[in-house]
Amino acid sequence: MIEEYSGQNRMYDTVQPTITRTEINEESAVVTAEAEFTYHEETGDKSTTVSHAGVYTV
Repeated sequence: MIEEYSGQNRMYDTVQPTITRTEINEESAVVTAEAEFTYHEETGDKSTTVSHAGVYTV
């Protein structure tokens, strides 16, 4: 996920993660999560926000 949102001149201001669901099974767990990333480019003052959602098995 970091590679997907990285940029050479990108500076992250905030990352706000939220776990929306957790399901625990005998041998694994499924986690549903969302995150909101706010960043700006080093060369400008404009901030951009990107939202991401994913389901992860651990």
